[in-house]
Amino acid sequence: MKRLFKFMAFAALGAGATTNSGLAADFASEYSISIIGINIGKSEFKTSINDNQYKISGSLNASGIATVFTSTTGSLTASGKLNNDKVLATAFDVKYKDGGKSKRTTLGFSGGNVTKISNTPKPKKKGKWVEVQKSHLNDVLDPMAAILVPAKSFQDVCNNTLKIFDGEMRADFPMRYLRTIPFSAQGYSGDAVTCRASFKPISGYDANKKDINWMRDSGRIEISFAPVGNTGYFAPVAAKIKTRIGMANIRANRFEALTK
Repeated sequence: MKRLFKFMAFAALGAGATTNSGLAADFASEYSISIIGINIGKSEFKTSINDNQYKISGSLNASGIATVFTSTTGSLTASGKLNNDKVLATAFDVKYKDGGKSKRTTLGFSGGNVTKISNTPKPKKKGKWVEVQKSHLNDVLDPMAAILVPAKSFQDVCNNTLKIFDGEMRADFPMRYLRTIPFSAQGYSGDAVTCRASFKPISGYDANKKDINWMRDSGRIEISFAPVGNTGYFAPVAAKIKTRIGMANIRANRFEALTK
């Protein structure tokens, strides 16, 4: 459950913002994370954009009951390009502690395909393991780049499938439009579009794992996206993830452009 929750949380969270071509800007976002109504931690992200190059840095800090679901601390960086209304990842690096043990995953990308995978320590393949095939690593993004969504309208945001590889698991998140809601946080006040997403594991997992099979068959995911000015990009401001042990909620307390 811990690894699945970490994967789902990073997939649902956002980088904060993007910007128009040729402009330089910084954005900050902060999220609170709770499960069954109990606050289990927070995450913070900063996104820097310069001439169609993006760089994301972030951290996840959990405490108390949170250690049942995810690592106690973690940090990440992600970078890539914004090219013709498409996000192309370049690199992804996440470090975290799980059960007191340090772990790290680094990924490299080129042309939308994964070209480098490094996991320390190496993942343990248990049970009925579904191997990652080379074809599964084409036209994918890391968990952070995947949720920078270019769209021409609110409903258009949901006409997407998030194709994510986290260094071990490959999964798709097909989305469809659910509703448009008002949303406010530090730095943002306006509408947000909520998409219903389903979890479809592709490879890099134990096919007998109950948590994964339950999320695939019975789980429910809602992700709310807000526009960043008139940039043509949307980023998450909230998420609800129904798990076997209860509802997890992620909400932006801050979604703000920083003054240069």
